[in-house]
Amino acid sequence: MTLDRIELALLYLPYVHFFETSLQREEGRHEFNFDDSCDGTFVYIGPGQTGALAFRLRWQGPQDVDLYVREPNGEVIYYGNTPSSTGGELDVDANSGCYEVAPDPTENIFWPEGMAPAGTYQFWADLWSACDGSETPAVTLYVIRAGVIDQTINTSISGGQTATYDYQYP
Repeated sequence: MTLDRIELALLYLPYVHFFETSLQREEGRHEFNFDDSCDGTFVYIGPGQTGALAFRLRWQGPQDVDLYVREPNGEVIYYGNTPSSTGGELDVDANSGCYEVAPDPTENIFWPEGMAPAGTYQFWADLWSACDGSETPAVTLYVIRAGVIDQTINTSISGGQTATYDYQYP
C-alpha cells in the first residue's frame, strides 16, 4: 500500500472515531494514530523523533543536504557534533556521503521531553554534496514542538546553503 492510498482511504472515512495503521518503509516502521479531532488527513514529514522540540529537513534527490541547529547557548548540532551538551541529537542523516540514496531524504535534530533549553534557536540547511543532482535543491524545513508542526519553510539552497532562520522556544 502506498502513502497516497492511505491518504485517500482516510479522506473517505470521516466517521471513524479511532483509526490506526502502519506503513512499512525502507527506513523502518511508522505508525499513524488518529482520534476524534482528526479530519482524516495527515502530512507525513519523514522519520525521526520529535520530543519537546525538533527541527526536520526534507528534500527530493540524491544530494547530501545537512541540517544545522544553533542552540541558545551557541553550540551547533550537525552530523559532526551530536549529541550536544544539552541533549539535542541528530537521529536521522539521509544520503550521508552520497551513499545509499534514500527515497525520501530526511534529516532530524530533536531534544527529548524536558531537555530543550529556552531561548532563540537558529537553523539552516547546507549542501554537503550535490551527489550528481542539482546544486540548488528545493528543501522544506520544519519546526516541530511537542509533536506538532509549528513552522514550515519551503525554500531552496543557493550558494551552498539556505538562509538562517530563527525560532523562539518556548
